Amino acid sequence: MVCVCREEALEEKEVRAAWTVEQSAIWRPRLREADSRGFWDTPGCRDRMFEADWARACNKEKFATMMARENKNSKVGTAVQ
Repeated sequence: MVCVCREEALEEKEVRAAWTVEQSAIWRPRLREADSRGFWDTPGCRDRMFEADWARACNKEKFATMMARENKNSKVGTAVQ
């Protein structure tokens, strides 16, 4: 039976470099594939996403009907609580 001191075992552990998003094989393709061409979405990119989503929602008959109904029920100039 071989006895290894705790200090020796700790010294043998491999030291890894800190993880970064730039080195990630999972996230790296986002630089080419994402609309923002980056790891994070820019405010302009988020604005374009909202406009596209809003236009899609407004083209749905049920959504437009619900918005019209809710607009009738709201009182102009009052705060929403």
